[in-house]
Amino acid sequence: MPKKLSYFNLNGLAEPIRYILHYTNQEFEDVRYDVYSWPDPKIKASLPYGQFPVYEEDGRVLTKAWPSPNVVPTLSWGDFVFCGVIEASDMFLGIELSKDYPAVGTLVQHIRNLPGVKEYVKSIGPYTIDLARFKYKK
Repeated sequence: MPKKLSYFNLNGLAEPIRYILHYTNQEFEDVRYDVYSWPDPKIKASLPYGQFPVYEEDGRVLTKAWPSPNVVPTLSWGDFVFCGVIEASDMFLGIELSKDYPAVGTLVQHIRNLPGVKEYVKSIGPYTIDLARFKYKK
């Protein structure tokens, strides 16, 4: 049962999904698109609602949705989503919320150190974005 996740080559809405899939040791195809050349009319036209992320499993195509692995009793999918929101906010806004909110930093570090997630985070390195190049064109 192949799984496929399509999103940009940065964190954001898809990163919590990647974390969950890595943490639950699920194999999936991680398709990444260049954010600086978006929107690509051909790709955009092929997407449900013209938006990312897109998750495919068992012949189903889900948009802005989450895969349904059993995570762990002490964490919910919401914790993974919150972690992704914090990381994306830090990158796009140039802030570090963990410094002002230690409990947030503790949760983010806990998720980033989970088996599978830790190895994934190490393999991709830090995300960066050049906001001057990031110009959305309609």
